[in-house]
Amino acid sequence: MYNQSPPLATIRNWDVPLTAKERKYICTTLINTIKNYYVHLPIKEKGFAIDPVQELRLLEGASYDEDNNMSFLRKLQRIFLKLNDRHTTLVMPKPWSDLVAFIPVVIERYYENNMPVYIVTKKLFGYENKEMQYGLRMTHWHGTEIDEYIEVLSETSQGANRSAASKLTLSSLTIRSLAYSFPPEEDWVVLS
Repeated sequence: MYNQSPPLATIRNWDVPLTAKERKYICTTLINTIKNYYVHLPIKEKGFAIDPVQELRLLEGASYDEDNNMSFLRKLQRIFLKLNDRHTTLVMPKPWSDLVAFIPVVIERYYENNMPVYIVTKKLFGYENKEMQYGLRMTHWHGTEIDEYIEVLSETSQGANRSAASKLTLSSLTIRSLAYSFPPEEDWVVLS
């Protein structure tokens, strides 16, 4: 099934049709929901120094090119990611909600002498690559030390704390649903 997915580079410019009225309705609804029903709002505002209601108000009043709603959706998603709460997940609309960005292996972490070690633990069904064997150690993700890459990427995770964010980032490192996260910046990566 994964080999039927379109290459990421070919879908990068896809857009979601939304009118200005629909964007305003989305923001107004989310403002009402967060302000009146999200019981963790005061804790999140103080703990993370954020104001999602104000950010949504600003987004509600912003003007966007009718031909590119992805900018609007990315800003909306960033607001929700700052809450660091998996219960406030924004699900992207179709076609993004049906897509998965992937590298056909799973990389997991264990510790050796208190240092993280990253290894290939699984391959997607049907993926053949003699150089990509189980137990292979990964040190770099596209030229960046993999531990550093995960640390930076975890800032866009919904983990409530640093440890949870790191674990969530690692779990979606090579298989990432585009329904819940930004598409990767890279169209391809070099693993070392």
